[in-house]
Amino acid sequence: MGQASSCGSDNGQRGETVTDLNRQIEAMHKRDVLVAWAFVIGLWFAMVFMALAKRSLTAAGAVAD
Repeated sequence: MGQASSCGSDNGQRGETVTDLNRQIEAMHKRDVLVAWAFVIGLWFAMVFMALAKRSLTAAGAVAD
């Protein structure tokens, strides 16, 4: 009978642990999504910068056919 009562208290602690773990997973996921979006935006800025930088070279005829 002592085991049954301790089992009930373990379920309460386990539920809190699972809830805390889920919160940590959600926080990590949100941070990962934010970093991924920042990386994509950074890549787009780099592509636009390169396109603008190369535009002056192609307009001057520096690219050989």
